[in-house]
Amino acid sequence: MAETSDGIIGFADVTLPAATPSLPDAAQAEITRLYVLERFTRQGVGSRLLRHATGHAFAAGATAVWLSAWAGNQRAIDFYKKHNWLHVGETSFMLGAVAHPNHIFAIRKSQQRRGCAPRAGLPDSPHPG
Repeated sequence: MAETSDGIIGFADVTLPAATPSLPDAAQAEITRLYVLERFTRQGVGSRLLRHATGHAFAAGATAVWLSAWAGNQRAIDFYKKHNWLHVGETSFMLGAVAHPNHIFAIRKSQQRRGCAPRAGLPDSPHPG
């Protein structure tokens, strides 16, 4: 969770274990939600939440972490690619009788690039980063 003195500004949820067929050879975890209030986007909050959630999953024994992003959310897709996540598959999210295409992105513990390694904790206030 990320917060300021005014309250919660973002959070991430991790599910362990959580399998996707796109990563059959890995101990998996899923980031089921990663949200940041709009007025705090592009300030490093989402990056810190992503690092923290991924670090938590790896510390708990996952060798790969995955998530799904709506195929129409280019800002999210660009965000995950910027953080070295790879597009590894496709799925759909059903809303009523309508299927919405989603991309599956993943990162393996061994693929984390320098500068995106998990850091312990989250600051109390958002700082660009």
